[in-house]
Amino acid sequence: MLASVNAAISDPVQNTNQLLQGFTGLAILTLIAGSSSQILLARLSQQAVYKMRLQLSQWILACPLRQLEQLGANRILASLTDDIEAISNTVINIPFLCVNAALVVGCLGYLAWLSFEVFLTILVVIAVTIAIVQLMLNRVYALLRLARNQQDLLFKHFRTITDGIKELKLHTSRRNAFLHEDLHTTAATFRDYEIQAESIAAVTLNFSSLLFFGILGVLVFGLPRFTDITTPILSAYALTITYLARPIESIITVLPALSRGSVALKKIEELGLTLANQPELVNSNGHPSRAFQQHIEMVDITHTYHTEREGQFTLGPISLAFQPGELVFIVGGNGSGKSTLAKLIVGLYSPESGLLRWDCIAKAT
Repeated sequence: MLASVNAAISDPVQNTNQLLQGFTGLAILTLIAGSSSQILLARLSQQAVYKMRLQLSQWILACPLRQLEQLGANRILASLTDDIEAISNTVINIPFLCVNAALVVGCLGYLAWLSFEVFLTILVVIAVTIAIVQLMLNRVYALLRLARNQQDLLFKHFRTITDGIKELKLHTSRRNAFLHEDLHTTAATFRDYEIQAESIAAVTLNFSSLLFFGILGVLVFGLPRFTDITTPILSAYALTITYLARPIESIITVLPALSRGSVALKKIEELGLTLANQPELVNSNGHPSRAFQQHIEMVDITHTYHTEREGQFTLGPISLAFQPGELVFIVGGNGSGKSTLAKLIVGLYSPESGLLRWDCIAKAT
């Protein structure tokens, strides 16, 4: 299409109906092909996000409860919501990135075909600009990673509000300490990282716009003084470079979103590897453990984990047996291990040592 426009401008004699018909046909073809490819790629991207949500949910449901508690509900919730959303936005933008990249490559090829010597000069300017832009984008990526880590803490504080609202309302000093020391600090840090990342991204976008002014300045004011360049080639270069401004600006605009999606994808990969490597508790038939029918027997069962306040906590060794229909009371003070024992009995926790039998099916560690 650009070649048709340049031919019509450079030689009005060739401005025939055939050239007009070719230009119109290419315009219609661009509309149909561009819309079709973007629709197909959008369907593909949404299908990928759909599968990712289901896979992550399956991993969470299959992972042992103790491992989920160590990861923290805030991290899992952040991955299911913000990380998936960031990846979804990234995948949706990929078709547009591909289209704009194809436009850039095609225009550069056309410029090289017009005049290879002039193209080499322009290519040097573009290479320097790309190197500077890449350095700035690396900084954006680093800031987005820091912001994403703060987001995990922010979700943790949000859960503190929803789960501990009664305690926070009843205890004024604890509420004030939570607001000013925990929530305020984390939210402010997250805000600062996001502002820095968005600011650098904005400077990057505007710096890329400077590229076109620099290239046009070299073409109009620089090259005619040092080399013989014809007016048709000069006008063709000016028109093509002006047309290139839109796809390159679109690419630069999408790059921060791609960086955000890359950070989110890495978070989900780390979470997925952690979840996928944890086996689900199963019986001897290879099926998930179910309610017992005859009896449960625990022989020298122990379980150890670390708490935030008291350090390492070990329950056991405990030896018990339970029959269907029995009424059993588990009593003890706070932190004595009542809930841990109950989770061991029903199979939510796996014992670190000892023997656990459901209906004479033993599971030892």
